Amino acid sequence: MRRFVEKPKREAAEEMVAAGGHYWNAGMFVWRVETVLEAYREHLPKTARALEALEEAHGSARYEAVLGEVWEETDRTTIDYGIAERARNVAVVPADIGWHDVGSWDRLAEIVAPRANWSVDGHVDVDATGVYAWAPGKVVALVGVHDLIVIDTPDAILLAAKGQAEQVKAVLERLRQEGREDLL
Repeated sequence: MRRFVEKPKREAAEEMVAAGGHYWNAGMFVWRVETVLEAYREHLPKTARALEALEEAHGSARYEAVLGEVWEETDRTTIDYGIAERARNVAVVPADIGWHDVGSWDRLAEIVAPRANWSVDGHVDVDATGVYAWAPGKVVALVGVHDLIVIDTPDAILLAAKGQAEQVKAVLERLRQEGREDLL
């Protein structure tokens, strides 16, 4: 049987690996817009109606309000479970295109600049190494700092030692406790 199985149970996954002949989904889908919209209409009709309402409101002042209205009406599932597991017209294209699991700022820094300093719009460094800086529209001056993650957003700046950037979760929890939902 040929089918798409999203996150099989451990026992089933072990059987698949042992049997061979299975492909791992990297989460990359390619489709024609009309084809995926038809799949939404067939398998996830609530989400299809929400998408149609958003399409009608696109580019208008009503868009944000419509998004707020239709969000709660969508089907509560992912495209993997809701469409790919149910669709009859799915094909696999085996490809070795490389893969990076970019789940953290540390991992992104490793990929973009494994040894050198890097900043999105440039930097000046003096005795600085291993700094990844995301500060759009700014030149970042790095002086005597090493192995640092710098993330500048419109309302906050994150400075974290490499290897500690995941601790941002603790910062988010503290902000919640302090009632700073405006920063979340």
